Amino acid sequence: MEGRVVQQVVELISDFLPQGWKRMAFYAGYTSSSYEMKFFVDKGKGYIDCFKIYDINSFEIFDLFESIDNVLMRQRKELKKKDKWTVFTLLVDSKGKFNVFFDYQDIEEISIEYFMQWQKKYL
Repeated sequence: MEGRVVQQVVELISDFLPQGWKRMAFYAGYTSSSYEMKFFVDKGKGYIDCFKIYDINSFEIFDLFESIDNVLMRQRKELKKKDKWTVFTLLVDSKGKFNVFFDYQDIEEISIEYFMQWQKKYL
């Protein structure tokens, strides 16, 4: 994945990060007909779900996820079928250090269980 795609995702999310954030974990999971996105923020006391960050309403977050989907889908469309990831994970700290992880497993039938395992692994 090109660095500019990661940069675009981080720039989009940055407007939603609360003061004093230390780390952020972003999840994007794609199936054949839908996608799911969520991010979590750690201010030093454990991760908070993006929908529980004060001063942010659900409509703003859904608009954010639509914008991120536009960025990620452009990139996914350029990939050959065998190279098309199903899960994109982005971990970023407040100093700018980041890691990106991809999973190519079909999550169509196991998306809920997969996400629960993802939370255990990355949060």
